[in-house]
Amino acid sequence: MWKRDGGKLDKVVPYGDSNAAYINEAQITSFSSDSKLVAFANNNIVRIYNLSTSTELKDWKEIKLPSGTIQNMVFSQDGKYIATQRENGTVSLWNLDVPQPDESKQYQFLRNDIQNISFSPDRKTIATVGNNGTTIRLFD
Repeated sequence: MWKRDGGKLDKVVPYGDSNAAYINEAQITSFSSDSKLVAFANNNIVRIYNLSTSTELKDWKEIKLPSGTIQNMVFSQDGKYIATQRENGTVSLWNLDVPQPDESKQYQFLRNDIQNISFSPDRKTIATVGNNGTTIRLFD
């Protein structure tokens, strides 16, 4: 991964062996809209790194979901929340504006029923699209 700093590119490297191993095995990634945060997901664990502090991925928060493999995740526009979608049909909203992220809302759907999730620009609504392409759900 590379970080643009003015006119030059700096290589971003994981800090420590455990971070490097985790990032190498990650299955999903997502950036915040301001590019200051990046999240990596592997199975039921999400690690969120702060890219604005340095070119080493060492400042991070971890979310460990009780069950289910993460299939998708997205940051809110302001970077204060992340929504995760699991294969078991659960969409969770996580508050990142605290030292340890906490689950503020949870929505349950049918297993493998969701294709995509998205935040509205004002962060007040989450939209999900069903795998059948005809089901759209909006949540406050």
